[in-house]
Amino acid sequence: MASQFNVERRVEDVVAGYVAARSKSQLLSISHAIRAIRTVMPNCETTNRELADMVAAAAINRSISISFDDIPGTEHTGRNLGETHAPG
Repeated sequence: MASQFNVERRVEDVVAGYVAARSKSQLLSISHAIRAIRTVMPNCETTNRELADMVAAAAINRSISISFDDIPGTEHTGRNLGETHAPG
């Protein structure tokens, strides 16, 4: 359990470092951030969606503008956030 905590902590540290290195005048691309994090941590088990959420939260905390561009490995459903989809 302690090793899982250390891995999660390390991912958070890498995300925080990536975001901290960005200028507030730059638009932070979520997809570029994920690619950069995966380059540094190729065996990271955190999903792209989880990484995107972490990057977005860190950027918001630093008042950095975010581009919610295509997130690698996730599907765009075209539905509004919060809309449910009943299997049909």
